[in-house]
Amino acid sequence: MKLLKNIFKDVFSESISEAILSDRDKTIFSTFSFLGNQNNPSDAILRNGDVIEVKKTKVKALNGILRNY
Repeated sequence: MKLLKNIFKDVFSESISEAILSDRDKTIFSTFSFLGNQNNPSDAILRNGDVIEVKKTKVKALNGILRNY
């Protein structure tokens, strides 16, 4: 789940192409005003913008097998 949250942060901040980790972090910190923590519900808040919440859900497939997305 943590990997999925990091992918969303990269997509919203357009930092996927950053090869240097410190440059990626700077880009992410300049994009978001809050990156969430264990005690607060939102995963990230865009500067002057929307809240991002990543949730794991179970969807019943047509063949009856439960799959996680």
